[in-house]
Amino acid sequence: MSDPTSRASDEIRTRLYREAKGMARPEIRQATIDRLAQACDEIASGRGAQTVKAAYGKDFGLGLNPKITPSSIDRYIKARRIKDRSWSGPTRAFLQNDEGLLNYVRAREDERQKPSLPRRASPSRRRLEEAIETIPNADDRQFVRLEVERFRRLRNELEILRTGLRKMAPLDIDAILEGRAGIVQGRESGSAEVLAPLVDRLHDEEDMSRIGLAMVGGRLACRTTRQTLVKKKEMEVLKSIVGKTLQLTNDDDTDRWDDED
Repeated sequence: MSDPTSRASDEIRTRLYREAKGMARPEIRQATIDRLAQACDEIASGRGAQTVKAAYGKDFGLGLNPKITPSSIDRYIKARRIKDRSWSGPTRAFLQNDEGLLNYVRAREDERQKPSLPRRASPSRRRLEEAIETIPNADDRQFVRLEVERFRRLRNELEILRTGLRKMAPLDIDAILEGRAGIVQGRESGSAEVLAPLVDRLHDEEDMSRIGLAMVGGRLACRTTRQTLVKKKEMEVLKSIVGKTLQLTNDDDTDRWDDED
């Protein structure tokens, strides 16, 4: 039985060494394999980018995402050759025409741990950041950024909630509100434990006020536009899922807002 911790590249390298022994001058082939393996190690570790940059003044992208390819290996080997003439290859053309060495290169690239590249900011996110940068006070800028992140987290949680509710079996909302039925499914699956902190935050008047929201008449709405984010019946279903009876805040403001189911 093969070792589960072994890598495909190790198997290929062993085979290449074995095949080299049958050649007229095995030491030349083995030296090529050794340089290739070392080049792959250096590129994958990030040290290869430093060597290339020292030789050419730039790392050709190897610092951000050190891909192991015939081209990057060729560039690294040429950079090494500046100080050590023994680094004569393998070149890109040689690798592309040698099936055994090319298979080794491809295996090393597949095994390489890929870095998480940063997502490109959307136009709206860039505009928001530019607007924040116009705030002269550093403490105020930091405060706005924190509140923006709180709002994004809440929006993501609500979207997850909406997606989860759409996947649930049809519910008799009236029966739930009148106490004639319970949502056992959610509690059995652990949904109650997951949603309970969210319900608490939605009913935290101070937290909601900071992001321009308010709980009015049992629904969560925008303070300025009065647009409803979570309807009253949706909130009641949420509370039923987590098994809580939460006191509604700002009930005295119901007369100032049009009530909505």
